[in-house]
Amino acid sequence: MNIRPITVDDVDRVVAFFDRVPDGDRTFFKEPFAGADTVRAWLADGRSTRLLAFDGDAAGGDAVIGYAAVVAGVGWSSHVGELRLVVDPTQRRRGIGHALAKAALAAALAADLSKVVVEAIATQDATIALFAQLGFVPEALLEGHVRDAAGELRDLMVMALHGDDTWATLTTVGLDTTLD
Repeated sequence: MNIRPITVDDVDRVVAFFDRVPDGDRTFFKEPFAGADTVRAWLADGRSTRLLAFDGDAAGGDAVIGYAAVVAGVGWSSHVGELRLVVDPTQRRRGIGHALAKAALAAALAADLSKVVVEAIATQDATIALFAQLGFVPEALLEGHVRDAAGELRDLMVMALHGDDTWATLTTVGLDTTLD
């Protein structure tokens, strides 16, 4: 697997990736995805880092199998980044999400963010376990905060990884050089 920042050459591959994500999963996207226009807007957004995972060598034209973003806050939350993660449904349970999350944390560290948050539907046990394994802790449970594709309200779990001590630990284990 190869993980690297998104480039303009990836637009069609990213669109194809998101087209493979089932509608039920799209309900939980934080931001609407409108094809190539969305990807181009991401490329122009200087406050975020967006990463892609490829199965093999990305230069060989392989398909995107995962996506992660760290979107920095603004104003009084400019020290906080939100981590967003999507893995191809046919590729889940292979460690792709874990590898992308680690790479995204390295990007957050490089961007001098002192806190990273992630949001997950409270019943997404595997997602919550993944982030707990990386040191994220629950900060809030927002009841009935998300409406799914069927119109049902779902609880949203907000988890966070923060503090200079955490970043020092990540640097010590070499996470700050994950993308090098």
